[in-house]
Amino acid sequence: MHLLRASLPVGGRSLTLYEEVHPQQKLNNAAVHRRFLQRLATLLPAGVAPIVIADAGFKVPFHREVESLGWRWVGRVRGRVKSRWTSCKRIFMRATAAPTALGEGDWVRSNPLRAVFVLVRKWLVRLCAQRMQIEQRPSRHQTNGLRAIMTPCSSTAPAGDEFVGIPQGQRAFP
Repeated sequence: MHLLRASLPVGGRSLTLYEEVHPQQKLNNAAVHRRFLQRLATLLPAGVAPIVIADAGFKVPFHREVESLGWRWVGRVRGRVKSRWTSCKRIFMRATAAPTALGEGDWVRSNPLRAVFVLVRKWLVRLCAQRMQIEQRPSRHQTNGLRAIMTPCSSTAPAGDEFVGIPQGQRAFP
């Protein structure tokens, strides 16, 4: 089973607005994602345009569906995705704890989606992960989870969005 959840950040915590549970066979299923977003749209007041924040498991079709509803999105790029067509792993080697704007580019060669890219390493999470590895031998699932949280990420947002507002090659926060 896997869970799709829409939450609202409130005081540093998330308040669940809507969630659905689906069988594992429906993981990363475009039709399931489309129905979820359509149902969520019916629950929101008219004129509300949320910013959807999605993890790396959500690919270009999901983000296109979000845009079709007139909503904004922020995504996460991990793994074998390539940028202009350089491997993300090579770009991740330049990551620091301070977010750095990489500028606009196409996300995914086979189904390009124009986006703004920001590179950042989550160093606090990495420290916690290293501590956990020292204290005990992690299981295979923990190891995969550690790899996921220790991997630097390149966040994306629709091209032309102003909320990113970081000059190309500059750190987002001093």
